[in-house]
Amino acid sequence: MKNVVFWIVESHRQEIFREQNRMHLLQIALKFLQTALVNNNLPYYMIPGRDLLVGRTTENERSRLISKLGEVIAEDGRIIYRLPKLREAVSTVPPGELEQAGKRRDQLERLVLTRQYMHASYRASNFQREEIDILYWNDKGYRDAIV
Repeated sequence: MKNVVFWIVESHRQEIFREQNRMHLLQIALKFLQTALVNNNLPYYMIPGRDLLVGRTTENERSRLISKLGEVIAEDGRIIYRLPKLREAVSTVPPGELEQAGKRRDQLERLVLTRQYMHASYRASNFQREEIDILYWNDKGYRDAIV
């Protein structure tokens, strides 16, 4: 899939790579992979001319994969309900609570990334650990990420 993503990034405008387009981008990736299987050619992004499918699948396997990808593509956004943990979460957690948990997770991820960036910047400036902690708390962006 990493190889597929490289090809998609190269062949699409940057504006399409937005959070709200995730499902659409998944569809594009699945269709790209399906086309590669139909053509029996998945070009390797890093080494032009190399085919990643050579000797990897039998005709029967390719046919089954093409069919399965067709089913998944036809499901469109409903494909995410195939994921057991997500299906369970959606069925047991009230929608508002699920949204809040997602926002909190995103906030924590931003906090971790902010802290890592700040830490690397401060360490490069030869600050001591105690000084770094003080700088964290004095940084408005860091404080906003915590709240």
